[in-house]
Amino acid sequence: MVIAIIGVLVGLLLPAVQAAREAARRMSCSNNVKQIVLATHNYHDTYNTLPQGGTSFGGTSVNNSNTGQFGLSWWACVLPYVEQANAADQIYYGGRHPGWGHSGQSGGSVNGAAFNNVQFDFMLCPSSPLEPMHNVGSYVHTAPNYVGICGAVDIVGATPQTSFTNNSGRQHNYSGCCGSVTPGGIVANGGTLVMHNYGGMPAGIANIGFSQITDGLSNTMILSEAGDWGINTTSGAKVKINANHGWMMGLQGGRNNRHFNLTVIRYPPNTQLLLPGRGNNEGPNNGIYAAHPGGVMAGVNDGSVKFVAETIDMLTLSRLATRDDGQAAGFTN
Repeated sequence: MVIAIIGVLVGLLLPAVQAAREAARRMSCSNNVKQIVLATHNYHDTYNTLPQGGTSFGGTSVNNSNTGQFGLSWWACVLPYVEQANAADQIYYGGRHPGWGHSGQSGGSVNGAAFNNVQFDFMLCPSSPLEPMHNVGSYVHTAPNYVGICGAVDIVGATPQTSFTNNSGRQHNYSGCCGSVTPGGIVANGGTLVMHNYGGMPAGIANIGFSQITDGLSNTMILSEAGDWGINTTSGAKVKINANHGWMMGLQGGRNNRHFNLTVIRYPPNTQLLLPGRGNNEGPNNGIYAAHPGGVMAGVNDGSVKFVAETIDMLTLSRLATRDDGQAAGFTN
């Protein structure tokens, strides 16, 4: 009888203990997001612009998806402002493909070796079940659980009030790569951490400053989470879809090409099925997803952190992911 009572009590207490642990993990995740967002503010204070979402080296055409070499992601820009100045000083910006940690590339081999087996804990959500480190080609690098918001996909509604449309030149079909992404992806560049050398941006501006976020800093996300499994729609198997080439990888050039460490909003938060544009290496519409019950943490351009529910209206989410559509949407919390 005593053993049975103890078993009942344990069964009653276990959910409470698990909930308390998740609350602590969620708070730690929120602190990570806050630290990263404030780092982008400090970068802006220094350069009067936010980091480029990703760079490519040597490219000449925004239409050719294979032009140029893989440059660095926005993570390289924030390192000095998250007490990682020594790490930032080690980044090599020369050679071939400096953002790709591959021993066969003159730039990538230098950076790949410099950060081999170096784990950046501020890039990792404590709730995530994913591996913190990943083989990115020839080296093992941190695979971030956070992703920059590059924009959102058009929504065709019954009326203008229920529709979302990108400015001209900002949305294009994704060219795809490597057969690991479900076909039908869409790229867009109306967000905050945008791709370098991409169409649809104000003339002469290679990246975004606070003055270009005309919907308001408190109404626009800059980053969110990428910290849970994707699910194969046929087999139901779990699939890793975050940061296939680690934190360094930017883009190769061309508006239709892969852009690592960035996402374009198309589906509700915590979508797991590998729908069009989602998948490993590197789905443009992987979106925002986390192991937190009910939603994801999001960093906002005013420096705040919000919890975005997975039930959020997609029109609202798309507007929160866009800097200047003229339809400012607020957070509910």
